Amino acid sequence: MLRLYDTRRRAIVPLRPRSDAVTLYVCGVTPYDTTHLGHARTFLTFDVLVRLLELRGRRVRYAQNVTDIDESILQRAGRDDVDWRELGRREERAFLRDMRALGWRRPDVMPHATREMGEIHRLIARLEERGAAYRLPRGMYFSVKRARAYGDLSRFGVPRMTRILAGQDDAGLEDQGREDPRDFALWRFVDSGPTWPSPWGRGRPGWHIECSAMALHHLGER
Repeated sequence: MLRLYDTRRRAIVPLRPRSDAVTLYVCGVTPYDTTHLGHARTFLTFDVLVRLLELRGRRVRYAQNVTDIDESILQRAGRDDVDWRELGRREERAFLRDMRALGWRRPDVMPHATREMGEIHRLIARLEERGAAYRLPRGMYFSVKRARAYGDLSRFGVPRMTRILAGQDDAGLEDQGREDPRDFALWRFVDSGPTWPSPWGRGRPGWHIECSAMALHHLGER
């Protein structure tokens, strides 16, 4: 029986899929710079896992995203005086070339955040309907207090999480009126740089909602 490390339980446990089909989502690259061996280790690890599952007769649906819109991309593009889209395409091509050289097999689907705006909007609307999202002058925010298990994986306390968030690239964009300093942006209202229309106003997505929307879209609810 295949056994994997469960981060939530901090223990090695048997893998017991509900069926022969297994879905797997791995957060992919944000293509603002050249990737390194640390990135490669992550993707090769899951590549080996997929092959092992298939060897044991499982059908695997493997998704790995490309976060092709993010504040780090925009900052690097501005620094280097290059179009943010060209920067992303260039670094993604370099990433794929390097991974192929390592024998990595491309996942079944590699969704790009910029092509998933409709899914992102639908997920934000669902959260808003459930009272888990609220509006502030700078954007739509997720209320972490609505997620009882928030922090269970990291086991970080509120002070530590707050310090980490304060050091992020987008920290200066956050609303000061958030209900909790850990609340994060689902949709940012911005006037400069790339923006998209949304039910709440023009802007661009926050980092966390992108992966959530893409995972649900390509792998389903469970």
